Amino acid sequence: MRGESCPIPDIQARKTLENISPGEVLLVIVDYPLSGERIPVSIHKEGHEIIKKIADKYGDIKIYIRRRQNA
Repeated sequence: MRGESCPIPDIQARKTLENISPGEVLLVIVDYPLSGERIPVSIHKEGHEIIKKIADKYGDIKIYIRRRQNA
């Protein structure tokens, strides 16, 4: 989702999570700081697990999300 600003990365992450199997992990990479803050909040509200969020020195924010088991 590099190059995209809110709310596109948030919406796309939620749509993608609904199309993967329960327990699978989705890696979302954004470079827009607000998306890096919003995605974990909205994903957590939907019951998914935020495994890890890493910001690197190049401006990328990697968010690892495990899809909830009880879909």
